Amino acid sequence: MKLKKLDNIGLRLIALLLAIVLYHALKDSDAIKNSHRENDRTIFR
Repeated sequence: MKLKKLDNIGLRLIALLLAIVLYHALKDSDAIKNSHRENDRTIFR
């Protein structure tokens, strides 16, 4: 029983970490896209 509880907690922590990593990755990719768009605009101007 104790092992199962620990596994559940471990899985939740892993899922949480994955969610955070994915969230930051998406945020970073969006920021990179926005910066590239701004650079393109300045170049075209």
